Amino acid sequence: MNVLGIETATEVCSTGLSNENSIIADYRLNRGYTHAEMLPGAVKHIMKQSNISMKDLDAIAVSIGPGSFTGLRIGIGFAKGLAKGCNIPLIGVPTLDALVKQLPFAAEFAATILKSRKGEYYRAVYRNENNAWILKTKYETLPEKDIHKGLPADKSIIITGDINGFLRSQIKNYIKSAIFANYDYFMPNGSSVSSEGIKKLSKGTNSVEDSVTPIYLNKYLGAL
Repeated sequence: MNVLGIETATEVCSTGLSNENSIIADYRLNRGYTHAEMLPGAVKHIMKQSNISMKDLDAIAVSIGPGSFTGLRIGIGFAKGLAKGCNIPLIGVPTLDALVKQLPFAAEFAATILKSRKGEYYRAVYRNENNAWILKTKYETLPEKDIHKGLPADKSIIITGDINGFLRSQIKNYIKSAIFANYDYFMPNGSSVSSEGIKKLSKGTNSVEDSVTPIYLNKYLGAL
């Protein structure tokens, strides 16, 4: 089972290939928001270097946000065209789910944070249950000053994403034991999207192209 992953929710344009056993390839380009220009070549490159043709694909997985409105539209539109042309399933993967998939199981909880272009932040909180990150909140939109609210203050937690100095201090003042992931884990990537696509495909998820749309968020402040 081979799944191509496409990730364009942030300024990083990324593609990845996975099968049910492992990640085959991961390719990233941090060239700002140039996805329309870079994505076709990125897909062609990873397929060629992996010696896998489009006819060998069982599905295409694409990041559906939250994230850059334009980036998501480009990625989803391109993925829909590929899936339709290959007559294979298209699987939508929430961006924050792809991001948490990169983290080691080094704490009881995990939080993923991505910056919104409106100066706010997207966030989700997960719990480690039998070495799987399980979503425990809604996908949220928070102002910078509230980024720590709703996090489990008395539990171990690992955090990744767009974390500037102010956010780090906000969280550290609230959770002294918080762990912050290394830079390598800061952005979602195509291989995480493809890997999550494999999981969804194995569970029977099989979307038609028109049902895969970007995630839009309302403001929400919840507590665990």
